[in-house]
Amino acid sequence: MEKHSDTDFINSPGSEYFTKVFKRNTLEEIQRRIADVTELAFVTVNSEGIPLTSNTAFSEYCRRLQMNPCAEQYCSASNAFGCAMATKVGEKYIYFCPCGLLEVAIPIIVNGHLLGGIMGGQVRCDDAPSDTVKLQEQMPQNKSYLVNPEFMELYDKNVTMSYSQFEGIASLVSMIVTQYVEKEILAVTYKNERYALDQQATTLIQSLDSHDYRHMLKILPEIVDEVISSDHDDSKNLRNRFFHIGELILRSLEPEKNLLAENEDILKHNVLYADRKVSWFFWMYDLMDYAFQKKAESRNDAFRFICGYIDENICEDINLGSLTESCHISQSYLSRLFQQMFSVSVMEYIHLKKINKAKVYFAQTDQTVGDVAFKFGYNESGYFCKVFKKYEHMTVLEYKDMVRRNSFNKDSVDKKVV
Repeated sequence: MEKHSDTDFINSPGSEYFTKVFKRNTLEEIQRRIADVTELAFVTVNSEGIPLTSNTAFSEYCRRLQMNPCAEQYCSASNAFGCAMATKVGEKYIYFCPCGLLEVAIPIIVNGHLLGGIMGGQVRCDDAPSDTVKLQEQMPQNKSYLVNPEFMELYDKNVTMSYSQFEGIASLVSMIVTQYVEKEILAVTYKNERYALDQQATTLIQSLDSHDYRHMLKILPEIVDEVISSDHDDSKNLRNRFFHIGELILRSLEPEKNLLAENEDILKHNVLYADRKVSWFFWMYDLMDYAFQKKAESRNDAFRFICGYIDENICEDINLGSLTESCHISQSYLSRLFQQMFSVSVMEYIHLKKINKAKVYFAQTDQTVGDVAFKFGYNESGYFCKVFKKYEHMTVLEYKDMVRRNSFNKDSVDKKVV
């Protein structure tokens, strides 16, 4: 095991990847505590054998020895060998270093890739099994720097242990390191997950801030795909992911309030179908539609009456005349308001809302096209089918087939409401 300065740690190959996951100070504290109890020396290295932490409890022999350039090279090669062999066998690996001291390499593996390992040892041992690898035999070296009587005297001062004692300590250290690695990986994974969810929420918030209802509908299936594909086996975790996105979106409207928790209808929508992609799309659509309405209301109180009327009469045949008369507003002013806050016409918004609510029935029931069309105020199923195809760029039958495959057709999504 070799000695390097703090600047070497920062600049060493691969250290930038390692330190994204593990904290140097924590590793050094683990090394120190274990060294105090076991009398072993420790250092954490990358996959090339270069130290990523300061040396802990190194013997005077090893500290002095590693000042020799030739010895330094062999130490790096020894560390790299130990990490590689530990990765190969899938657990701690015990061997003799080029100077004849017993070492253990504990691999640090993330997502199947060797990042490095914790090296422990600098122990004299006389009863190791005969098949224990001895690098002093496999790495022929110039030993002129070892014959110095002073070095030989320092060598004799290294800790002596039986092999069974060393192996027991190595197993304990391996267990501690494994638990620490798993904990840190979980923490980083959670942080990365949250970052991805935050980015997805930000994308939707941008469509909200730009008042672009069409764009929201275009990107929403893609975002639902991304969230589900990141963890499709855990329904509870999936629910938490979508609720996290929902909370961020609604907090962007009123930061001081938790609008998601205050609206039970949003929370309970489609919970029974939470493992299905299309159902989470419906949930996200309702949430984004609600957010667009709230955003509009914050700019002009007239939207409270306009959106309220549309929601209350979504199953009726809504026309501009009935809407303007009920809300006491002119058609020209109404059209101007919707273009400003939704970037769509009033009737386009109503059709989009009806179509997306109708899709719930096509996805989750066996009701006929005629029944569903009538439910949302379309007296003729033929007209409803024309409206459906105009905005979805597919027929009702094609949509039902897509739902049965339980996946969004990206080509259709890209054409949606453009």
